[in-house]
Amino acid sequence: MTESQAHYQIMQARWPEGPRCPKCGHPASLPTLASLPNLASLPNLDSPSQAEAVPAAALRPVSAPSSAIPTPYACGQCGKRYSMLSNTRLQGTRIALNQWVDAMQLACATPGGVTSRELAGGLGITRKSATLLLARLHAGRSAEPLRSLWRRALRRQVDAKSPPALAAQRKQAKVLLDTLQRTSGASTPHPAQWKRASGHPEFRVTFWPLSLPEALPAFLLTGRDSTL
Repeated sequence: MTESQAHYQIMQARWPEGPRCPKCGHPASLPTLASLPNLASLPNLDSPSQAEAVPAAALRPVSAPSSAIPTPYACGQCGKRYSMLSNTRLQGTRIALNQWVDAMQLACATPGGVTSRELAGGLGITRKSATLLLARLHAGRSAEPLRSLWRRALRRQVDAKSPPALAAQRKQAKVLLDTLQRTSGASTPHPAQWKRASGHPEFRVTFWPLSLPEALPAFLLTGRDSTL
C-alpha cells in the first residue's frame, strides 16, 4: 500500500462524513493557508532569468515523511488547527502511515497472530521497529473501544454455526476469547517482557476476525500515542 492510499484509508476511517473539529465537532473546516503553496514565492518559470536561477533539485517532487504531515484544517467556529491524526493514537508518529495500515491489515488477516519477525519481513523494516509497532497495536487492541469490538467479533465467530471446514477457525476464536477474558483488566506487557508474559518465543498480535475497515476506526479512537 502506498502512502497516499494509507492516507485515504485513515481519512475515511477517521471522518467518513468529512472533517470535523476534534475540539468542538464543527464540520465546516477549511484548509489552512499553511497547507497551500505560497504562489507569490514561486519562481516564474516562463521568465528565462528566474528559471535559470532555480536548481534542478528544487523542481523534483519531494515526499514528506508522515511526521511532517502539516495541519491542513482550521475550524471555522473555534479556530483550532488540526489534521486527521490529531487526538488519535497516530498523532506524532514517526512511522510511515502505509506501514501502520499494512501492519493492521496483516494482523486482521492472520488468526494465529503476526510476530515481529514476520512483520519486519513483510514491511521491510527493522526488527526493532516491528517490535515497537506490534507493541502499539497490542496496546490499542487492549483499550476501548477496540477491545469490546474485538470481543464481540470473537463471540460471533464462536457462536456461528460454521461448516466442518471452518471448525479450526471457530476453535481459534474460542482460544482467543478465553485468553481475552482471562487477561481482562491486565496491563499491557512491555515488549521486553513479552516472551515471559506469553510463554511463546515471540509475542503474536491479531485483530482477526475483524476486518481492516472495522478495526482501523476503533484503533484510532483508543487514544493518543505520540511515542512512535
